[in-house]
Amino acid sequence: GDGDGDGGVEPRAREVLVVMCGWMGARRRHLRKYEEMYEAFATEGEGGGAVRIRAVTTVSAIPPAAALLFPPLLHFLAGRLHRRARRALRDMVAPPSQADASSTSAAAPQVILQAYSMAGFYMLAELLRREQRAARRGDADADA
Repeated sequence: GDGDGDGGVEPRAREVLVVMCGWMGARRRHLRKYEEMYEAFATEGEGGGAVRIRAVTTVSAIPPAAALLFPPLLHFLAGRLHRRARRALRDMVAPPSQADASSTSAAAPQVILQAYSMAGFYMLAELLRREQRAARRGDADADA
């Protein structure tokens, strides 16, 4: 292999979930260019590496300016993003269908968190707080 001790074994295909928290005032098209960058890894990641990226799923949210003046709005948006991210991750680890023979060699999904600017970091912190509460409760399907 490439020095990772795999003994020349073919790298397993991995799905990646990218959770993006945009900056205040951003537009959907602004985040789209970053989503496209991650999606390109799935098509370019076919070569030899420790991990091949089979598919990239992105979920994102953009906080409106009013969110800093009215924090419950930011909490609401973070909750929605949290639910969407959990749903996407749950779909990634769903039992493989009979038709998808390639899934037998798939590695566990990887999650990438990306936040832009202070509003994005604030939203990401709220999302992580929600995930931490769900983990403490042992709630695999938390919508908190």
